[in-house]
Amino acid sequence: MKTLALVPVFNEAPNILYVLADLEKFVDEVLIVNDGSWDESEERVLEWMSQGEHNVELVTLKRNLGMSGAMLTGFALLQKRIEEKTLMENDIIVKIDADRQLKPSDIPSLKKVLIQENLALVRARRKFSKYPKYKLLGNKFMSAVISIFAGQKFWDVESGFIVMRASTLRPLLQYSTGYRYSLADELSVILPRLGYNISDKPLVDVPYFRSNTRVRDVLVNLAFGFLALVRVTLKIKSKPNRGLEIGKRLKQTKRRSA
Repeated sequence: MKTLALVPVFNEAPNILYVLADLEKFVDEVLIVNDGSWDESEERVLEWMSQGEHNVELVTLKRNLGMSGAMLTGFALLQKRIEEKTLMENDIIVKIDADRQLKPSDIPSLKKVLIQENLALVRARRKFSKYPKYKLLGNKFMSAVISIFAGQKFWDVESGFIVMRASTLRPLLQYSTGYRYSLADELSVILPRLGYNISDKPLVDVPYFRSNTRVRDVLVNLAFGFLALVRVTLKIKSKPNRGLEIGKRLKQTKRRSA
């Protein structure tokens, strides 16, 4: 069973190499999606890839698509690997951000929960000790509403630290819309409603507070979470060539195998 990390990157030049150096200890391969960064993120990754042995692929988008767009691009590329038989449906995908807010060292414990409890997806539940109260209240509200849409209790639907089986890629590509930060909420609705077992109970530390979401993102995420419920209920799937269309967003691909 292979473990592959998906890392969306947008203007994370100060952090990305620290994340990659730590991440390599816990995964077999890394797929980096550079979401149209205009800082030195791409240059630093390419320089790092040229030094030593790294099983890494870097794809660069033509423009910034937002977190959900970058994730869906990665999902489409990984689904293509499943169809090519270079990735198995039981392989594990770790989605983690490049901002050093969450620690790759938590991956083994999350994988353990995924495997022992026979889950399709595990999302890390963040400890909010360093978060301001308004963010904590906002997260509780979002989690409560999305739990209703999903028909399952969740504690932290906004967490972007996910360990999932590759078999979940197809339904997420079929039923998600993906706008700005909405995908984390959408997947919380799509998978349970399709009968997949998922959990966000495992707690992880958060070294520091950082957030780019705004009040409008709360409204957007709720709207797209409800849309996900409607799409699953009515079986409204994305067109079959969605993966190919996502591929057109790519500017370039660089690969370095260990």
